[in-house]
Amino acid sequence: MTLPAAVSLMAFAIGLVFTFLSLGIASAPGWRQMRPFALLSATTGFYALADVVTTLRAPHAWLIFGSEVNLFCGALHCVGWMLYMAVDRPMPRTDRAILWISIGFALLCFVPGALVSDRVQSHPVPWLGVVYDDVLPTTLGGASYAFYCIVFAIPVWRYGRKWRQGVPAARALAVGAGIVCAGAMNDALV
Repeated sequence: MTLPAAVSLMAFAIGLVFTFLSLGIASAPGWRQMRPFALLSATTGFYALADVVTTLRAPHAWLIFGSEVNLFCGALHCVGWMLYMAVDRPMPRTDRAILWISIGFALLCFVPGALVSDRVQSHPVPWLGVVYDDVLPTTLGGASYAFYCIVFAIPVWRYGRKWRQGVPAARALAVGAGIVCAGAMNDALV
């Protein structure tokens, strides 16, 4: 097993722990905002799990399936952020549009050739001792990556603004969303 695969497995485990913790907390009165947070944790964890195959020189079909799962998790992560940000306020029309576009991308993820091509590009990383095998997205798949990056920037901006206003917990949400957004941009560029 490669180091990146081991890190992905650990991230998956952490995502599952936070998913179940969030669901448990959400069952308490006054903590319903933890339901969409559980979706955010689950999609992050399963995204990491699907990344395991990229450095294992896995069969072609596994690489394609992993890429489809990654795009599916990205779409559901967008849904999770829209739901999370709407827990304490009505969902604006733009957020509802983002939610439905995200659901549309999620539905397309497992349609052969819709978002993911059958071409694999290898990227050796000698200092890490691994070769990353990345499945190239279709044009629509590339657009989905760009869409996800834009959507992930929305909570960074909103919670960053709240952080500057002194709203409790906004800093943690802005930083967490920022890390996800940076990771998404990295994956999109790769």
